[in-house]
Parts: sequence; structure tokens; C-alpha cells
Amino acid sequence: MLVAIFGATDESVGLIPLLESRPDIEVAALCDSDSAGALQKLEALGGDYAARLGERVISDPSALLRISGLSAVIDAGRDSSFFEQVPEASSSSLRVVSPLTARLLWGYGPASRERQRELLQALREIVDSLNLASEGEQLFSRILEIAIGVLGADGGSIMLLDPATETLAIRVAVGLEAELWAKVQTALGDGIAGRVASEVRPLRIRGKASPE
Repeated sequence: MLVAIFGATDESVGLIPLLESRPDIEVAALCDSDSAGALQKLEALGGDYAARLGERVISDPSALLRISGLSAVIDAGRDSSFFEQVPEASSSSLRVVSPLTARLLWGYGPASRERQRELLQALREIVDSLNLASEGEQLFSRILEIAIGVLGADGGSIMLLDPATETLAIRVAVGLEAELWAKVQTALGDGIAGRVASEVRPLRIRGKASPE
């Protein structure tokens, strides 16, 4: 799958190593009005990214529509969106996604088309929740509900970090009695949740979960 990036931000350029770790994805272009700045960001990645992808840096966003076989554009435009810069793209078959959506869809291993549709729908529902929820508890409950549904899980929880004590505590949970929430606290770096929070990356567990 060919993917292009519109807007050379730290976040979008930082996705390139993740995308290129996927054998089914190729970064076809990096588009930014500041071509020199885009090249500098590629150089900052280290390795041979600047040497390999430097010739794919372009400044004209409409040129992305002329890339044969392009499937998606990651829109990281700073001052205006990709659709604002290239209105005709709205009538094309291109999938235009945010850097966050790109990370969820393609940054953590291959996903089927059906799985990708589920993730996109979940993101839309989370955005709707952000717009509609008037209380934090309601919002966290909705996000957890969406995550459980997408993953096909029986339950789950959202834990928040207290920076002062460096401990995680349950904010909302499904499948655990509410009176037990306050008793479940995890130090940063300990157990599964503590490790995920400390390393700031997802953790896939095969088989029975163990706190070790």
C-alpha cells in the first residue's frame, strides 16, 4: 500500500519508521511547502531515511493526486488541511487520515480491512463523545465501552496516573465491582498496566496474563 504524508511535522515524520516496518506499506511522498525543513526532519530520524526518501519530498500537494496507486494520505497540515489545499481530492478514492488514526491503523502490525473499518468507526465515536460528553466520567465510560467493543473483550478498565505518587488508579472499569476500584493501584513500571504506562507503548499478551 502506498501512503503519502502531507505536512512534515515531528509527529507525522516520526511515523515513517513505524510505517516502513510494515512490509505491506511504502511511503510514496512527503509533502510540505518547506522542502528544506522536511529534509531536515528526515535527517533527524537518523539512519538512511534522508538518503532514501529525500527525492520523495515535494512541495506541491496537488502532485499527490498524480502518484499512481496511492491509497492514503496522512494529513498533518499545520495551517490548512489536505482537502483545503486540494479540494478535488474529496472526490477521489484516497483515504485521508490524521497521524493518530494512521498510528492506530498501521503502526501496530497488520490489520484486516474489516478491522481497519472498526478502528476508524471507533475513532469517530470517540470524537463524538468528546464533543457530547459533559462530564469526565461519562467520557471515560464511553471510551472504555468503545475499546471493549472493538477488541471483542469481556471487560477492561481505564487507569489514570497520579504524577505526585507515580501510581495508576482505576477511573472506570467494566467487569470489576465498583467498590474494588479504589483498592486497585499500580506503581509506575509494575505489573502489566504499570509497564505499559512507563514504556508508553501497547503490550500484546498471549495466553494467560501474569503481573510478572
